Amino acid sequence: MDYAYLCTIIEQQVRVYSLFNPLHFSIRIIIEFLSLPFSSIINQVLFNPNFKMNIFVAKLSFNVNSAELGELFTEFGEVTSATVITDKMTGRSKGFGFVEMPDNDAAKLAISKLNDAEVDGRTIAVSEARPREERPYGERRQGGYQGGGNRGGYGDRSRRY
Repeated sequence: MDYAYLCTIIEQQVRVYSLFNPLHFSIRIIIEFLSLPFSSIINQVLFNPNFKMNIFVAKLSFNVNSAELGELFTEFGEVTSATVITDKMTGRSKGFGFVEMPDNDAAKLAISKLNDAEVDGRTIAVSEARPREERPYGERRQGGYQGGGNRGGYGDRSRRY
């Protein structure tokens, strides 16, 4: 397996899994990754200044779609992907999205120029996306009705007499 191909695979793994769990890589990739000289790994992959930047865009109008979001950023450079996050049930926009740009400098310029800019009648907030934080199970928000209680037909038997 050649070095450039391996770097491409690792870059894709980091990009995909950093959204979910930054320590989750396949065993095969880790073994091949560790067989390379460590200094070249650090220089070529971990501290690569041209590593693709993921940009978080908030406060979007609900009328903006992924194509329009991508067009907004193409003014500053190449856009690899642009996604407006939608509700699973209704398909309606949640008002935020992500844009991925391969050039770090162009991405930083886009962030500085588009942050607090007005798009489709709303002032948007643009920043570099951070990895999703894992929270312990007890701290997760619970949705929906949390009621319940005693549904028996004879009342509370512990309070008799």
